[in-house]
Amino acid sequence: QQAVLSACPYYLTPTIATAAVSYLSRLFPAIGAPGLSGLASVAIIWLFTLINIRGAGLSGRVQVVSVILKLIPLIAVIGLAAFVLLRDGVSVVAPFESSAISVGGITAAGTLTLWAMLGIETATVPAGSVRDPERTIPRATMLGAASAGLIYLLVCSAIVLMMPAQITAKSAAPFADFVAFYVGSDAGLVLAGFGAISALGALNGWVMVQAEMPLALARDGLFPSVFGRLSSRGTPFVSHLVSSGLLSCVVLLNYAKSMGTWDALDKVEDIIIPDELQILFNENIKASTNWERFSRSTKRGILEWIFNARKTETKIERIKKTARMSENNKKANFDKE
Repeated sequence: QQAVLSACPYYLTPTIATAAVSYLSRLFPAIGAPGLSGLASVAIIWLFTLINIRGAGLSGRVQVVSVILKLIPLIAVIGLAAFVLLRDGVSVVAPFESSAISVGGITAAGTLTLWAMLGIETATVPAGSVRDPERTIPRATMLGAASAGLIYLLVCSAIVLMMPAQITAKSAAPFADFVAFYVGSDAGLVLAGFGAISALGALNGWVMVQAEMPLALARDGLFPSVFGRLSSRGTPFVSHLVSSGLLSCVVLLNYAKSMGTWDALDKVEDIIIPDELQILFNENIKASTNWERFSRSTKRGILEWIFNARKTETKIERIKKTARMSENNKKANFDKE
C-alpha cells in the first residue's frame, strides 16, 4: 500500500496537459472554450500515450526536439531582460521590500521549489533502454539539473521582478505575457507557441513515467501482473492504456466541476426546477399541478433533457415546451406535442 501511495505524485499528466492547452489557447482561442479545452487536454494525453507505446526510440526523439525548441523562448526571455535592463536601468526592477519576507513565505517558496524537483529521480526509469546507464544517467542528471536550474533562475527572476505583479498574478502564460509586455502581443503569441512545446515535451516524459511506475510495481508483486505485460516493442502498453484512461477521466471530471456541470447534475438529481421553468409554472397552475403529479423518474428525465441542451436558445425552447406539454399532462422529452 505504501508503494502504491508513493507512486501517486508521479501522475502529473492532467496538470501538464492543462498547461499545454492554456498556451495553445493563446494561438487558437477556440481551444479555450468551455468543454473543448477538456477534450483537447484528453486528446493530447492520448497522442503522447500512443507515441510512448510506439517505442522508447520515438519518445526519445520527440523529447530531444522539444528540449531544443523550448530553449529558444527561454534564451529569448533572458536576452530581452538583459536588453531592457541595459536600456532602462534598474528602474524596471521591482523594489526590494524586506517587510514582505516572512517565515510563511519562505516555507511556501521552499515547498514549491522542492515540488519542482519532484521527478528528478525518474531519470533512472529508462535505464533499460540507455547505453552504459551507470555513467550516462548520473552525468545527464547532474548536467540537466544544473543547466535547467541556472536558466530558470534567470528567467523566473526576470518575470517576477520586471513585470507588474497584477499582470503576473492573473497570467495563464507568464512567459508569453512578459514578452508581450515589452515587445508586443504578436511576439507574445510566438512565445506562447514555444511555451506549448515546452509543456508538450514535459508531458511526453511524464506519460512514460506514469506507465513505468505500475510496471515496476507489477514486477515487485505490488500491482496486478497484467501491468507488467510488454508489447513487441518492449513498452508497457497495458500500463499506458490504463493510466491514460484513468487520468483522462480525472481531466474531464475536473473540467466538468469547473464549468458547473457537476453542480447542475446534482440539481437534476434533487429535482430542482430551473428558475425560468418555475416562472412559467407560477403563471400556469394547471401545468404546475400536472408537473407535481409526474413520477420522480419522469421529472428527472425532463430536467436532464433540458440541461443537456448545448445552446441557450435550445434550453429556453425546451423549458417553454415543458410548460406547454405539462399543461396537457404530457412529457416534453418523450410525448409528441
